[in-house]
Amino acid sequence: TTPAATSRRLTSARSATGAERSLVLLADGAGLRPAAVRGGAAGARYCTSVARRVLETGRAEALIDAEGECDCEGGGSVRDLKLRRVLCAPLRLDGRVAGVLYADSRVEPDGWGRSDLKLFEAVASQCTLALERDALSRERSHLREEMRAAGFVQRAMQPVLPGDDCAVEIAGLSRPREEAGGDYLDALPGRDGRWVAVLGDAAGHGVAAALCMSAARSLVRALLPRTADLAELLGEVNRGLVRDLAHGHFMPLFLAEVDASTGPKRYAAAG
Repeated sequence: TTPAATSRRLTSARSATGAERSLVLLADGAGLRPAAVRGGAAGARYCTSVARRVLETGRAEALIDAEGECDCEGGGSVRDLKLRRVLCAPLRLDGRVAGVLYADSRVEPDGWGRSDLKLFEAVASQCTLALERDALSRERSHLREEMRAAGFVQRAMQPVLPGDDCAVEIAGLSRPREEAGGDYLDALPGRDGRWVAVLGDAAGHGVAAALCMSAARSLVRALLPRTADLAELLGEVNRGLVRDLAHGHFMPLFLAEVDASTGPKRYAAAG
């Protein structure tokens, strides 16, 4: 499916020149691949020699009475397609020629001559902007999908809180502003029937905060069974986060140990 912005620019290219067909051809290795087509089939042949020359030189070209003057994609010549007019202009992305805007016709449009190149180059500039907008739209869509996937994984990491048969009652709720976030809520069985409640909030938001939270969660769960002192545990978690996370990522962390018989026993906080 041709993205909306690029599709509109291809329609403009046909309207402005009276061409039967317009294509966006993007550089792909040593050749060109059709990225969008208007007025013809997706696999339609085109004048490759002109398109490649424009890609190499970065200069627009117009062929009038084009029959026999260039080769076609898939073999043969323009004579096979009975083309009469070909216009081709470079598409510049990030300071380089990344492809071409191409238009052709089997009939002779009234008034279509080499002077149309300036107009066609202007349409090519608009097409370049459209390609950039469509690429940005795809990137945003991809990011949203990644955020949804990260949120799904994070929700699956929510703790299993003690049931009704436990003498300790622990309740918690986390609602991140985005699909994924840095809120850390946990409840872990400790020594001698005790429970350890964990609260944390990674700085920032989105995937970066979620990764920081996930790293802290893994460290707490790995260290708790073999570290009786909560302050010592926080120190070990801190050293692990400093080792694993980029500079600037941090999170306050609070741990509280609760005894089923006597209630809260002790707590430790960092940040």
